[in-house]
Amino acid sequence: LLSLIERKDTSHEAPISVALDKALSATLAEMPDYSHRFLPFDFHALCGKLAFRNLPQLVRECLDDLERVSFFATAAPAFNRPQPSKQSGVFRVNCVDCLDRTNVAQSVLAFRVLLWQLRALSLMTTEEVTACEAAVGAEQPLPFPWAQQLDM
Repeated sequence: LLSLIERKDTSHEAPISVALDKALSATLAEMPDYSHRFLPFDFHALCGKLAFRNLPQLVRECLDDLERVSFFATAAPAFNRPQPSKQSGVFRVNCVDCLDRTNVAQSVLAFRVLLWQLRALSLMTTEEVTACEAAVGAEQPLPFPWAQQLDM
């Protein structure tokens, strides 16, 4: 569960963030075999005012979970992929009142997984994937028109 709820004490979202933290911590403590975790990420503090150069930090914080969950793919002999792969979970992304935050976070994470899928199908080389991953951190406008509406 990735929470993009603002955590700053003066924010109207802070009480919701605190309550969610407590509820999920208590729930996860009662479920020791549960392999998922709660990732609080204050999107406004790190990526507000279109500071998308900080999005790689979001990806880094989610990377272990993305790799563990993996992705679904059928066997594709035409692409030298003889074995299928299983996806073992999903990412739940939420925020309070801004669908744009959720869309940006999901788009960046989905972009990373898409690169892995293209590499797995031998449609991209490891070097090409690395170059694309580096481009996410560049201070360039995101290719999502709705992202430009954030924090204006």
